[in-house]
Amino acid sequence: MDTILQNLNEILTRLGNVVRSSPAENVAPLLSLPRNQRSSTKEMALNYADSTEAAFLRVAELEGVLTDIRAEFFRQRARCRSCLVPISCLPAGVLRAIFSFVVKTSEDAHSLSLVCRSWRDVVVSQRSLWNKITFLTNGCDRLCGNSSVLFGPPTELVIRNRPDLSTDSPLTSQLGDGITKCIVHAASYNSALPADPILAFQDILEAGLPNLRLLDVVYHTEYPPPFRSSASINGVLPSLRTLRMSGLEVEWTVELPALEQLHVERVTKEKSYVEDEPDLTIEAEVQVLIIKKADTDQFIDLFTEIG
Repeated sequence: MDTILQNLNEILTRLGNVVRSSPAENVAPLLSLPRNQRSSTKEMALNYADSTEAAFLRVAELEGVLTDIRAEFFRQRARCRSCLVPISCLPAGVLRAIFSFVVKTSEDAHSLSLVCRSWRDVVVSQRSLWNKITFLTNGCDRLCGNSSVLFGPPTELVIRNRPDLSTDSPLTSQLGDGITKCIVHAASYNSALPADPILAFQDILEAGLPNLRLLDVVYHTEYPPPFRSSASINGVLPSLRTLRMSGLEVEWTVELPALEQLHVERVTKEKSYVEDEPDLTIEAEVQVLIIKKADTDQFIDLFTEIG
């Protein structure tokens, strides 16, 4: 293990001046290296890095790579976005450090972007003031390819319509009897597919609504999704169906906590239409629900469209 750590330290040093104790500086990403040095650095990483999860997590802890994100959090929540395979379940040989990453500090926002993709597809980027760490693996056991998940700050979840999607069909939202049914275009990064709703609801649970329970998920995509669920909400494995339909939509039904625990802080409505299809313009209302738990200051923003 000591030899692995020593070699890994040399690799990280070559990638940039890694901040181990305090992420107060930006870390130079792998892509900033001269082109003729990238291949050799990658080979060093693949040759020297241990392929087991325990060693990977131990190295990440000791080197300060996870900064404010605990290894236990990473072990429990990091999943491949396309096939939902937990990182802790990946077979030996799949987890091949090393990773390039960009870190910028923020006192109130932390996020983790987990990417299952091959080295040739690596793109390192930085978004606003989020702590963003891109872990590069050699693909999960489903070889799902170019997909990613952004785990947002644990105190809030914002679901927005993707402005770059051309399939803006009218969507439905209904609040009543403690049940909310939403069909949304969920946020997604580095991928044409929407973010996974199960992972999104895990973030909601972290946000202070422990009684929220996922009832059903329907995943719509124009591509056959390699969708396999091992996630559970409050220990309950949700019913999950996979459909092939035209358009990028995610549909799920959730059961809210008792109504006395919640109140709707604000509801606004706006008019919208499908810009890419002027002949098929559909007038829809955009409803923004800010749901606040009565005994806390925590908010959850739900951006949905209703017909």
